[in-house]
Amino acid sequence: MRILGAVLACLAFAACSRASADVHADLCSDMGNLRATVVELSRTPEDGRIGAVRGDLEKLDPTFGNVSRSGLVPEPVLQPMLQAHVGYRDEIWELGDDETYRAVPPEVRAMADDLLVAYEDVVAALGCQPAAAAAGVASAPSAGPPGM
Repeated sequence: MRILGAVLACLAFAACSRASADVHADLCSDMGNLRATVVELSRTPEDGRIGAVRGDLEKLDPTFGNVSRSGLVPEPVLQPMLQAHVGYRDEIWELGDDETYRAVPPEVRAMADDLLVAYEDVVAALGCQPAAAAAGVASAPSAGPPGM
């Protein structure tokens, strides 16, 4: 009976490890696919429309939620990204979709830069290869620090 329990435990662990690796790969891919959007937010032209900015922020919602729920990113790394995302959206909330980016004060524009930096920190914390994440391709999860 003990052997059967040990075998079942090993199988469950292997399945969980594969599932975790799949989640990691999906998150790296999704974050890579969003990189252009996050960069675009930090480079919105003066004549860009607030509606487009708002739409770009909404594109981030599902993936940022998945990253948050995954438990794969430490809270001190995750929270700045989530706070910059929500804070930026809150600051432009009352602006009309047809208004231009000129209406956004410089301190609010800086939130887009903060979002980009925090996004890159989360990608690094996930262990996604920068080139792979930028291309929307997942990297293999690392086995841990050297020497383990």
